[in-house]
Amino acid sequence: TSRHKLFKRENEFTAGIDYYFVSGPLSSYVNISGTKGDDLEAQSTQTQNNYGLYFENHLNIYTAKLYLLLSGRFDKLIFKNDDELFGTRNSKRTFERFTPKAAVNYKLTPSVSAYTSFGFGFDSPSSTELENYQFSSNNGITTLNPDLNPQTSGNFEVGIKGIVSNKRNRFFKKELFEFTFFDTRVENEIVPFIVGNNVFYRNASRTRRIGLECGTKTEVVKRIDMILNYTYTDFKYSEYVSRTIDELGNLLDADFSGSRVPGVPQHLMNFILEGEPEFAKHLEGLFVFDCDYASGMFVDDRNTESASPYFTANIMAGLNYTLNNFNMIFSAGVKNILDRRYVGFININANPELPQNQRRYYELGEPRNFYLTLNMNFKL
Repeated sequence: TSRHKLFKRENEFTAGIDYYFVSGPLSSYVNISGTKGDDLEAQSTQTQNNYGLYFENHLNIYTAKLYLLLSGRFDKLIFKNDDELFGTRNSKRTFERFTPKAAVNYKLTPSVSAYTSFGFGFDSPSSTELENYQFSSNNGITTLNPDLNPQTSGNFEVGIKGIVSNKRNRFFKKELFEFTFFDTRVENEIVPFIVGNNVFYRNASRTRRIGLECGTKTEVVKRIDMILNYTYTDFKYSEYVSRTIDELGNLLDADFSGSRVPGVPQHLMNFILEGEPEFAKHLEGLFVFDCDYASGMFVDDRNTESASPYFTANIMAGLNYTLNNFNMIFSAGVKNILDRRYVGFININANPELPQNQRRYYELGEPRNFYLTLNMNFKL
């Protein structure tokens, strides 16, 4: 990092590199009602390399009011998967991309800022997502899917954030807020689908993600805060023609253009009330109540099935004791205090080869449950 004047303005330039490497064996055994069997189904060695080079420049264009951020990153990822049982299935995939970004931040007041940015994104498939299957273009003869490519995007956002405070007030002395509108155009979005009981991944052609994120944090009284978050999303496939499997096992080309992206609720709300009241010199209380609401969401690319909306709430209370270098936190809580039945996880595009009424799209969320925690630490 270098801090120097640029055009007689404050400027900070940062550059760096990073490297990631992981390699190891992966074994698959027969699953007998949740218990590992003795029969080895597959054995491979997976290796992943990631080379990264990045820079960032932060320039104060106008005295402590207008800032310009320019950044860029180049990534090169290499995936190798060597089949230890059938060497002819060994395969290698390489992905690389440069992604620049520009952002402007303007301070309307010392505590309130407006901002906007535009940049490009690059999301490589993971080694799990690259698993090949029998209906790929090479009929599954290699370990890695030759058809799955990284998803890329162009991202635009504009927003305002800041702090509003009035020290004279007894209540609501301080409020933090942030409102952001975003518009993201995605190419080759990576989406899951299921064949049999196995999850595989494919690319959609184009997706547009439009949304609004709003958040506030208010100091109701001293040591008690109220947090409210709301997200609106309008995620749709702009262009998406994909090969699917019908109930008879036939391969069909289906057009999902105009469908909503499954697994994403259109409305998501979160409310949190948290406090840390002081009981004594070394003893504080802990209290957190939070609840979430999610609107219904589609579970398949065709938008023929959807999950119902749900509302859940949790509560936690505890004590925080600190003396010199010793700290102890005891807490107890209840999750899903209303004991609501809701969809906790969605298997997107589940079992397309089965009849519609037999496809397993949903997994149940946790019922009401209780927990106790005790954490102690001593700093030397």
